[in-house]
Amino acid sequence: MAERTELQAKLQTYNQSLSQVEAALAQDPDNEQYKDLQKNLREYIDLTKDLLGIKEPQAPPVSASSLKAAAKEVSVGQYVQAYYPAASQYVNSQITDAKAGSGTCEVLFMGYQTKAVVQTASLRQAQFPKPSQLIVGTTCEGIYSADGLWYNARIDQVQADGKYFVTYTDYGNSEALDIQHIRMAMQAADGDEDEQAGQQAKGSAEKKRKEPDTSLGQEFVIPDKLKILASDSEDIKAAKRKKVHALKSAYRQKQNEMEKDQKAKSWNSFASKAKGSKVKGFMSTTKKSSIFATTDDGRVGVTGSGKTMTTFSTANVHSHSKAKVEHTLSSFQSNKPEED
Repeated sequence: MAERTELQAKLQTYNQSLSQVEAALAQDPDNEQYKDLQKNLREYIDLTKDLLGIKEPQAPPVSASSLKAAAKEVSVGQYVQAYYPAASQYVNSQITDAKAGSGTCEVLFMGYQTKAVVQTASLRQAQFPKPSQLIVGTTCEGIYSADGLWYNARIDQVQADGKYFVTYTDYGNSEALDIQHIRMAMQAADGDEDEQAGQQAKGSAEKKRKEPDTSLGQEFVIPDKLKILASDSEDIKAAKRKKVHALKSAYRQKQNEMEKDQKAKSWNSFASKAKGSKVKGFMSTTKKSSIFATTDDGRVGVTGSGKTMTTFSTANVHSHSKAKVEHTLSSFQSNKPEED
């Protein structure tokens, strides 16, 4: 399941890149580099489709009468579904040019920034999400106004004017979109609605698990869809740089939070271990005895030295004083003059 989801994501990326290359080729048809890119991308798309088992649907046969009738019904600005070869399915499109009686018209494949001339008889009715599907919190895809491509989004608010305020979940920027610029998660062109609903739920879970790796110490990696291509216009390049900048800021913030959390966990683990054991080099409540010992009479010794306490003689204060007095008296008497 994970491998299939990865292949589907790659297929979507290849289709978006091919749309950009074909748009650039329309402006510069002789550019060999664009032609090589177009060829390589188509090969990648065909190979990926083979791995996914996707079969390309055949456009319905067109009769001359139906061509004439259909040509009268279409008008510029009308929303339809047209077959988009790069995606191998019918996608919502908008008619950009139509000439009465020609049996053909020019359409813009919405969300792919690619135009093509198609037979009006092959067009189908456009299909947009129902308002009941687009409640707050719904995961969907929106066409970003800056580059006209599909991106993962989330409904944040249903506005009073009928527009939907969405946030592009991979990049964090927001804007209001018409319902025509919103679609549910990309599914196969045909299939039962219940099966598609189940696939959408699985796809949402896969997308949540497929968030960028923010493991502590990992370097930021620019998503493939935001890498600057040679075919990008200056507006698209500026939009991609803006998104990368926002993504990097969010990535750095996440890294800082993880680093703080890791430090807190390390300290809590250390404190928990130190609580029940003595740690060398830290204060302890055990009182250590001095290496010096004293007796009640004031003698001092060193504990464990093997030597006895210090000894000293007690001075006889009274004996010393008596001798001093006798000496002084003797001197006085010897110097006293004799009486007549």
